[in-house]
Amino acid sequence: MKKLILPLGLAAFALGSAAFAADPPPHAHESADLKTIMVGLGEDMAKVNMGLWLEDFGAISTAATAIADHPHVSPEERQRLQAILGKDFGSFAAADGAVHDQAVNLAKAATAKDLDLTVQRLAELQTGCVSCHTGFRARLAK
Repeated sequence: MKKLILPLGLAAFALGSAAFAADPPPHAHESADLKTIMVGLGEDMAKVNMGLWLEDFGAISTAATAIADHPHVSPEERQRLQAILGKDFGSFAAADGAVHDQAVNLAKAATAKDLDLTVQRLAELQTGCVSCHTGFRARLAK
């Protein structure tokens, strides 16, 4: 029994240390400014596209989930966006919600390894992104 305690203790210490030393998961930060969030979303979309070309459904699902779970804007950034968009802020928030739902649907299709549905869900997500950019990017980029 005593011979097991030391090896088990060392193993537990090593595993615990590795957990603290590991990089935080993508999008671990709760809030950020809009530009930082958009850059991250662009990187995740590139991962989705690369996954599609490689038929790597795991990579597609992981990247789509990261898109769905992207950080929220900080309270200060939210106030800035509300001031710029005024009455259109609700539409902006709704577009973000739609993109979230589309990314969740893409992740589900990729998890099911359904290539045709994955391509369809990706097209829906891209349409949502482009629609939001068309409606809001010019005003928010200032």
